[in-house]
Amino acid sequence: MHLALNIFTIIVTWKWSDWRNWQKYHTTLLFLPMMSLVYNFLAASSGYFLWHAKPDLLFSKTVAELTYTAILLPCTVLLFLSNYPSKPVKVLLYFIKYIVIYSCVEALLYVTGRFEYHNSWSIWHSAFFYCLMFPSIIIHHKKPLLAYIIFILITFFGIWYFKVPMK
Repeated sequence: MHLALNIFTIIVTWKWSDWRNWQKYHTTLLFLPMMSLVYNFLAASSGYFLWHAKPDLLFSKTVAELTYTAILLPCTVLLFLSNYPSKPVKVLLYFIKYIVIYSCVEALLYVTGRFEYHNSWSIWHSAFFYCLMFPSIIIHHKKPLLAYIIFILITFFGIWYFKVPMK
């Protein structure tokens, strides 16, 4: 299932994004994977995961997380920024569309046993996270320094709120 989701994401991104001008989005293409790597580093070093992909027939947990970080997240950024509406009236609906799609895909992964939650995390936390993640993509694209400050604050809040033990 992890492989199918990554292949599907590549196809959708190839078809509906501005992949020919990917350089325009380059720094933000790296921002989301960096956020994922920080989470995985903190979770692995503390042994306190809030969520993670479960192994399936072709992918170990580590390979699944790495392919999501290296493929799915950059594709997400490229697809999201390439189609970002210019009319302010459509922006809220655009955010809602992505939040719902990503929450439903995660729920499907959870229901099929390809995704796990730990330490009080739930699909509702993920949906809230997506409410922060998609605006952060736009913020980073327009004002990168502000996005990094917000990311650091959210990270510290998450460590405090979920009582992540820091060794």
